[in-house]
Amino acid sequence: MFGKKKDVKRMEILNMLADGKITADEATKILDKMDNDNASVEVDEVKEEIVVKPKKDFTKKMFRVVVDSSDGDKVRVNIPIALAKGALNATKSSNMKIGGVDMDDYGIDIDQIIKMIDEDLEGEIVTVDSADGDIVRIVID
Repeated sequence: MFGKKKDVKRMEILNMLADGKITADEATKILDKMDNDNASVEVDEVKEEIVVKPKKDFTKKMFRVVVDSSDGDKVRVNIPIALAKGALNATKSSNMKIGGVDMDDYGIDIDQIIKMIDEDLEGEIVTVDSADGDIVRIVID
């Protein structure tokens, strides 16, 4: 039915209830958390369980860019996620350079990064280790 882990939508919870995979009480609690936007819900097929994760406060997240360029530049950018989203929206029509490294050279799609921010993803979302020695990491945490 699902992959190893998959975000769950309301209808899937109701289907699980109808199939007897969860109780009415469990379904109610999960749907309440989803409705209040306090949690994300995913199914872990390997463990055969529903995982409810409280969402982190969006205003406390950071957008981090780490660049170690082949010519010796080392850049560390750490800005609040809300500010990063605004900056990314403003720069997406032009080439974005960080530490002398042009993000377009590595196929880094600013629209996709903005989408990941909107989807509340966390962790390392972009990893580039180029043949000429440039290293780029973009992290949301």
